[in-house]
Amino acid sequence: MERNLENEIDELKNQLKEIKELLISRKEPKIGEWNPENEKKIDDVREWAKETNNELGAMFYYGFFSREHYGAKWDLRDGINDLMNMPQEKLSVVLSSLGNQQRWEILCALLKKPMTVAQIMEEFDMKTSGKAYHHLKSLIAADLLEEVKDKDVEKGSYSVKGHRVAGIILVLTGVQKLTDTVYSSGEWNLE
Repeated sequence: MERNLENEIDELKNQLKEIKELLISRKEPKIGEWNPENEKKIDDVREWAKETNNELGAMFYYGFFSREHYGAKWDLRDGINDLMNMPQEKLSVVLSSLGNQQRWEILCALLKKPMTVAQIMEEFDMKTSGKAYHHLKSLIAADLLEEVKDKDVEKGSYSVKGHRVAGIILVLTGVQKLTDTVYSSGEWNLE
């Protein structure tokens, strides 16, 4: 029996085309694009919002943060009503503390590793310790930082409070979502 190579090649091309179409159809959604596989998760969020009288909705979030000698994991949920009704004085203190570029830089540096005032001054080219303490005082007043009491860390070092890590990362995530043009288009779809 003689082989028909031309037919075999055509058949292989067709099979490759089918495989390619299958792979494309299974491709992960693009950033900002709804993933239908998340519908069950959204149903769970809707149910929790209903149970907690959060008719505006709810937000679930989970994640982890890890650095040497320190880590945080979270699986949290908040009702939109609760978020919108939080005490304004708390909101003002935290947002005014975070509304400074150098404080954000310090906060992000302290997320990575504890630092002393001298290290902060050096890292951020500050001429006086007063300037460093000014920023630290604001971040401490917002209950974001603490002086580290760990024998493995240099005395007088500051770090982000462990239970505040998720909130700080969520603020960064929120700002990224507010500024990324991918999220500037589309429609509200509540179905």
